[in-house]
Amino acid sequence: MNIQNILADLGIQDHNPGVMIGADAFGSGASIESHSPVDGKRIASLSTATADDYERVMNAASEAFVEWRKWTAPQRGEVVRQYG
Repeated sequence: MNIQNILADLGIQDHNPGVMIGADAFGSGASIESHSPVDGKRIASLSTATADDYERVMNAASEAFVEWRKWTAPQRGEVVRQYG
């Protein structure tokens, strides 16, 4: 198996968004490249977050917390247990 197959199996594309809210992936900041420590070859790149991206993430986290705290401790514990 070559590195491209491994990256594809992991869902790593040539360029990847570096910010996520749930399944929504984005990032409109500068790109960062990742290189192999073995041979220096480029692996992939990702977009960083801008200040607006950061605000979007923080707003989503705040909204999620409002819902999360409505759950009972046993319900929250079960979610944490499932992620293990």
